[in-house]
Amino acid sequence: MFFPEKITSIVSTDFVLDIGPGSKPFERADVFIDKKFNKNDAFEQSGFAIPERINEKLIYFDGNHFPFMDGQFDYVVCSHVIEHVPEEDLGIFIKELERISKKGGYLEYPNVFYELVNFQPVHRWFIKNREDTLLLFSKSNYAESVFPRIFRKLFYASKTHTQFIFRNYREIFFEGFEWHNEIKYKIVNNIEDLVTEAEIKKIEKQLLNQSSGLSKQMKAKNDLRSFIKKRKIIYRILKKIRSITHSIKDIFAT
Repeated sequence: MFFPEKITSIVSTDFVLDIGPGSKPFERADVFIDKKFNKNDAFEQSGFAIPERINEKLIYFDGNHFPFMDGQFDYVVCSHVIEHVPEEDLGIFIKELERISKKGGYLEYPNVFYELVNFQPVHRWFIKNREDTLLLFSKSNYAESVFPRIFRKLFYASKTHTQFIFRNYREIFFEGFEWHNEIKYKIVNNIEDLVTEAEIKKIEKQLLNQSSGLSKQMKAKNDLRSFIKKRKIIYRILKKIRSITHSIKDIFAT
């Protein structure tokens, strides 16, 4: 989950479900549920991240319907799951989210820009939230070129790189929002329906602002390293002077 701060509607008495906890379960959840996968498929579905061990609160299920009663939970967290749902199951999946939650929940997913630069084979959709409506374009209608595959290999060659890019540019690659009572969505026929000129300009502005901010951070880190290095040098000099001073005192004492 990249935007935990966007979850603001949970109160202390709420009974909370986390769907598809994967490697990053939502700590506030009371119950966790996940699909049944074999070991290899589960590893691929989780983005090759090692799942975190969860206690007996984890429930595995099969099929399209959650094994819960209507309104059994006050709040349902569904982070980085909806992009995996096949087109034929999407409507049922969304209805099930609405059915088991009393007041709503939280959805988070990689958006269209993430998929364009890092085309994940296990993800079924290009997604964009516009005016609280999920717009979805099936990736089966989009031919993947060789370039995203090459980029993906480079991208995942270093865990440090992925963490840096995702965390520092999360607003560009991911979206998350709270929904109440219902989830509005629409399947579109063209990928262009997900991207407007205004959104591209917004991303360009974000990149410029964040690049500037990161440059300042790097400068601050370099200044700090330089300061620490200077302090270490001064410390060594003082230590040497102290040693020499003690040696002189010992000479005079004898």
